[in-house]
Amino acid sequence: MSRFIQEVKRLKNLESRFEDVIQGKMVPRRLRDIKLFAEICFAKKYYAAAARFWRLPDETGQDAIVKYKDDTLRTFALAAARRGKDGQSVGETELPLFRSEAFCILHFEIKSTQESLPNRRMFLSILRRWRQDPALETVRHPEALAKLPPKEREDWEELWKAIDEKLSASE
Repeated sequence: MSRFIQEVKRLKNLESRFEDVIQGKMVPRRLRDIKLFAEICFAKKYYAAAARFWRLPDETGQDAIVKYKDDTLRTFALAAARRGKDGQSVGETELPLFRSEAFCILHFEIKSTQESLPNRRMFLSILRRWRQDPALETVRHPEALAKLPPKEREDWEELWKAIDEKLSASE
């Protein structure tokens, strides 16, 4: 029980520092703090701040994104579309960076998931989830893709086409 109480106290402490972190007055360095702040930001609809947290190196110098790919895909897609309470804080240089992060995560996850899952049905279920995820509409919907630079748009269209082909082949 004391472990639970310690975790609650730690979460309350992090929550109390939320404003300082959002304003850049404090930068977490421990991986679990980075992850928690990113999750708090996502839950509060501060997608840009969450995306920036995922890109922070932890105390070992490794980006948090490497360890939590599943948690980051939706965050980067939403931040790249300037969604959320802090969407307008996303600069022009961050937009392609956030989209690129989302693309790389999704591309990597497709390859690694297909190779690692023993059950094809599970793999197809994951593809369907990504194909229908509202957060990913920002990098999937034709109107959203039409606003992207040509090369980036082509890459996204090819990725979604590959997902559609895998799903169609299963029917």
